[in-house]
Amino acid sequence: IGDKVVSNCGIDVTEEFYAGAYKALEIARNANCTCAIFQENSPSCGVNQVYDGTFSGKKVNGKGITTRMFLENGIDVISSQKFHKWVKKKISQVARKILQVQVN
Repeated sequence: IGDKVVSNCGIDVTEEFYAGAYKALEIARNANCTCAIFQENSPSCGVNQVYDGTFSGKKVNGKGITTRMFLENGIDVISSQKFHKWVKKKISQVARKILQVQVN
């Protein structure tokens, strides 16, 4: 709900989400990470959309806390869905090249 993360019991867990995001950022920095693949829709890792906080399954445009923190610190973030589409496209391109070599 807004910039807050509230559990389905109505408990504000925003501080815990920020603590997790800071820890993830620390780990990413220590690993010299330049890009992360995150799961869409979560209040932590949503890349393009997050759940709206009503626990109705409704999604709204926005970024999760960890995603925002990574981006603000120069770490690129891509959704797992977009990454899977990219991988499929690359595999298809490689397969076409292999088939072209075999035909020639």
